[in-house]
Amino acid sequence: MLYIPESFRADHKDEIAQRRMAKMMPIVSVEGKVRRLMLMIAEVKEFAPSKYGHKLIVKHVPDFHFMISDDLYRRLVKRFELEIGLANATPGSHLIAIATFGIGSTGVASIEEISLMCVNDNWIPFETMYDQMLLTTLVDQSRHFVKSMRYNLPSTSPLACAVLTDIGKSLVAAYIMQPGASNDYLTAVDALISGSDLQAWKWEPGNGAPIPTLPFPGLSNENDDE
Repeated sequence: MLYIPESFRADHKDEIAQRRMAKMMPIVSVEGKVRRLMLMIAEVKEFAPSKYGHKLIVKHVPDFHFMISDDLYRRLVKRFELEIGLANATPGSHLIAIATFGIGSTGVASIEEISLMCVNDNWIPFETMYDQMLLTTLVDQSRHFVKSMRYNLPSTSPLACAVLTDIGKSLVAAYIMQPGASNDYLTAVDALISGSDLQAWKWEPGNGAPIPTLPFPGLSNENDDE
């Protein structure tokens, strides 16, 4: 019941359409039977107005669109305003959608629920432009790291942007102090650092400082405070 669009090729568009139709046929609504849904993971090409509402156009599927009700579209734009804004403002970024959808007896696909995630040109998730700057630096320096994921943690809770894994036997959590962060947030970061076994590295872009030098790969920095 998972649908991930295959790469589009104009010279094979008919075959691709047939395979897509065969994949989705089991969830087509039948009167008197329970409505079935399919889970889709795909890259958003655009949200576009349709004749009587809105639709989602996903990459690699130019000839098949997913309808979105007006109510769902309003909630989508409000809930994922930051992710949509980041994708619009960051060159090379991608907006990933995970959605459930059904197909009516007419063959029209309609989105039931949807969530969005912004990833950079290396397909690494990021939450802010500062995250993106640090991730770009880590990739450019060929560093080894694990990207921290927020999952159900609220945006008001501190979270390391990434954990560096190439510092000898040590692990270093990289924190970004967001400009304008409240004193409560900063206190929570300090508490998180003091209660962790990981070393900490911090960057405060709000004071105009460039990204501080990252711990040198291959060496332990156990005596460093940050």
